[in-house]
Amino acid sequence: MKSWTRTLNLDDAHTLLAISRPGMTRKQWEKVANKALGDSLSKARKNELTHLIRENFLDWEDGRLQANLFLAVYDQAPAEVQQELVDLHWALSHPISLVAADWLGTVLETGDPEVTLDQVDDLVAENLDTESKQSQRKTRTILLKALENVGVMDNMGTGRHRQLKASRGAPSPLAFTYVLLRELAESGPRNVDTLAAESWASRLTQCGVGHANRCIGWAIHANLVDQIDNDIKVVS
Repeated sequence: MKSWTRTLNLDDAHTLLAISRPGMTRKQWEKVANKALGDSLSKARKNELTHLIRENFLDWEDGRLQANLFLAVYDQAPAEVQQELVDLHWALSHPISLVAADWLGTVLETGDPEVTLDQVDDLVAENLDTESKQSQRKTRTILLKALENVGVMDNMGTGRHRQLKASRGAPSPLAFTYVLLRELAESGPRNVDTLAAESWASRLTQCGVGHANRCIGWAIHANLVDQIDNDIKVVS
């Protein structure tokens, strides 16, 4: 895996997503985005933020912003769910998040949720295609914040003496369903008997099978996914 060294300020992310409308040209979007970010940020930081949103959250074709699943769900979601959507999407933007969440799931099964910073360092070093200690430390910092934001880790204190604990997230049904829809769009129908434990949303948040099943039931009731026999699929 490549290192994860670019930080995303979530308030700025919401600012840029709020002005993103399908049909805008890239030039139009960048002009509006630059104005929306205000004058308190440097030009370099503005460029970095617009790049992160443009490449990780938005789809473009022939220089125009396209409608996509993320924007469709985000635009209709309440403010508190919009926050969850950004947190989950950002975490999924790097594969190390799922690797780390799976590891935290095994920690939870031991009954002792405490983990050490050294253990996180080892996980990062084992999975990154770099020997750069600086890149590893930066990736660790971004990873820890991403895991905390999706609810799978409690992070208390600062520096080497911080206290880290594996935890279970509790995503809202809509936020869970967004990740589920994204996965089903890539994988096709999934078996309902394994989905609650093995879906990206379940793994990333370690929310538990009971919570996951309630979210899947909500998605079926909301007509966002179909259950046909033992398969769950995106509504046609």
